[in-house]
Amino acid sequence: MRRGRPRKPVRVAWNYAPREFYTADATEFVFLDFRELEAMRLVDLFDLDLDSAAQRLGVSKTTVWRLVRSARKKLCDAVVNGKRIVVKAGEVTPRK
Repeated sequence: MRRGRPRKPVRVAWNYAPREFYTADATEFVFLDFRELEAMRLVDLFDLDLDSAAQRLGVSKTTVWRLVRSARKKLCDAVVNGKRIVVKAGEVTPRK
């Protein structure tokens, strides 16, 4: 059971279906949460600053930074060590 404060819902504008990216010989997995992918998409792909990304996601900018940092670390691990990247889908909260 999760401890601490309840997780705040993240407003995601993109529908993330479960996906996998891998090389033929990949045997280990890296699981990327759709929230991490959305935060990284906004910051790295659309070049939004943390404040703008946080506003679009409906969370604090420290949460956005934590999500982006976690996603980058996981992707780097997968690319460098030849691991399979699995994007976990979840409940999407529509943007208002």
